[in-house]
Amino acid sequence: MTVSIGEVLHKIGRPLVQAPHHSSLQSLSQLLSYAGLDAILLIDREKRAVGVATAKTIVHHLARSARAGASSAFVLSFAEEIECCSALDGLTEVAARMLQAGVSVLLVEENGELSATVTFDRLCEAALG
Repeated sequence: MTVSIGEVLHKIGRPLVQAPHHSSLQSLSQLLSYAGLDAILLIDREKRAVGVATAKTIVHHLARSARAGASSAFVLSFAEEIECCSALDGLTEVAARMLQAGVSVLLVEENGELSATVTFDRLCEAALG
């Protein structure tokens, strides 16, 4: 029996959280930590999805900013590309697609709307647990 992404999300309970794409690194990292999230959908002023911020991308940006003495605003170029899957897709199919595409997070579409984020790490946990 194939486990669907929807079943994984039901098990781990990961909501879709959005933040403005110009949010500070501090606010993004606090939001990730406070809500126990793996990823945040970055949106523009028109509420369009423009990228995904993960703990990994935030740490990467913090390191570069510290070396360069740069601003603490999140730079969208550090965000991961937006890749989507369906809640009906199988866990192993999605994990293979993530590996092939080199992405660590996917947005999940359910009934034609974005409903959650899921990371490769969470998929692995679900597969093992």
